[in-house]
Amino acid sequence: FFFSSRRRHTRFLPVSWARRCVQETGKELIEVEQYEDVVSNPDKVFVHEMTQVAKQMKLSNTVYSNPHGLINQTNRSCPQDVCKLTCAAMQDSYFSQIVGTKEYTSTYLDSELCIQQRQYRNTNKLLWRDFAGVKTGVTELAGPCLASFYQKDDVKIAIVTLNSVSMDERWTEHELLVDWTIENKIRPFEE
Repeated sequence: FFFSSRRRHTRFLPVSWARRCVQETGKELIEVEQYEDVVSNPDKVFVHEMTQVAKQMKLSNTVYSNPHGLINQTNRSCPQDVCKLTCAAMQDSYFSQIVGTKEYTSTYLDSELCIQQRQYRNTNKLLWRDFAGVKTGVTELAGPCLASFYQKDDVKIAIVTLNSVSMDERWTEHELLVDWTIENKIRPFEE
């Protein structure tokens, strides 16, 4: 299943409770017990916000139980929801910059306080072929997965595949789906 959209979406990324409180000065957003949750269990608060955003975006088959998305029996979603999320996320310039970064060099101090550098290379092989990124992954249940965003001229296509034949095959699958979509002039999915 794939999802293509040219519609503009508003910024979807969750805003922390503390930041929201500062932005909406004069409103009592955080009561004492909520503030204690933010301090004592920030993961719980973040998951709550992710769930609220999922509801607002009508991601009806998505449930979050931790902030990182790593293997957890209660985390779940479907390709259609991930496509919707991908399209919305790619409207955020900061998000699209991060997921589209091919290589990154960080500078840090090691344990002896010497300046070091480390080079990172994005594992998404499609970044070198008119794709703007998004997310690679693999889990035992879903197999090799890929959420990608193709962007060339005025064509924008989001594609999500789960349980690809192999880690390497998922790149080819997405390129073939883009070619098929363009050749068949598939219209964007509308709710």
